[in-house]
Amino acid sequence: VAPQHIENLLKGDPFVSQALVEGDRRPYPIALLTLNAEELGKLARERGLGDKPAAELVSHPAVMERVRRIVDAVNGHLASYAQVKRFAVLPADFTQEGGELTPTLKVKRRDVRAKHADLEKHVAGQSLPQATGGRHTPAKAVTAARINDKGKARRFREP
Repeated sequence: VAPQHIENLLKGDPFVSQALVEGDRRPYPIALLTLNAEELGKLARERGLGDKPAAELVSHPAVMERVRRIVDAVNGHLASYAQVKRFAVLPADFTQEGGELTPTLKVKRRDVRAKHADLEKHVAGQSLPQATGGRHTPAKAVTAARINDKGKARRFREP
C-alpha cells in the first residue's frame, strides 16, 4: 500500500494538518494524525468545549468522532486492503523544530516513527479508535485442492 496517496486524501480535509500512514509489514494500514489548530478551535467553540489547549481537545469524544468520520470518508474511496483500520490523533502538529519535518515541510517518516514508536504499537493493537467504514475481513489462508498433471489432488494455499 502506498501511504502517500492515503495521507493526501486524509490531508484533503481542512481538519487534518498532517498524516502519517504505515502499512508496511502490517495486516492493515494505521494512521497517526495531527489536527489543524484553527479548525480544532472552531470545533471547540461550536461544541462549547471551552478554551482548553489542543493537547486536551484531541482526546475529546467530539473531536475523535469528527476524525473518525474523516477516516471513514477516505476509506470509502479506497480498496479494502488499503483502508485505515486504526488511527491515533497526536497532541501536537509536526514541526521542523521538533525534528518531524524537513525544511521543505515533508514529514520525516523515520523520525516520527521513532518519536511515537510506543503510540504506533498501541495503534496497531486494539486499544485505540477504529475506523468504522468499509468492511474488513481478516486475511486468512484458504486451502483448496488442485489436480496435478497426474490426476491426483494436491493441497495448496491460495494467496
